[in-house]
Amino acid sequence: MKIYGYEKTEDDDPVCIELSEITLSTSPVVLRNIANFLNKAADDIEQLPDFEHVHLQDDSSVWTDDMPDIVICKNST
Repeated sequence: MKIYGYEKTEDDDPVCIELSEITLSTSPVVLRNIANFLNKAADDIEQLPDFEHVHLQDDSSVWTDDMPDIVICKNST
């Protein structure tokens, strides 16, 4: 597993970097929403041969525009 991220800046050209860890600072409601999203993404990866990636912000009713998105990609190896 690899984790990538973008620094929050005003720049329109952010750079993607590999991260050594992540910290989630949020509520239990959002954590449960993320857990459900991750379980669904795992099911989709197993069941959909053309799965590429999915965005939490597109799949969540509790996500707001001021929250960072979480993207799940299929492992290429």
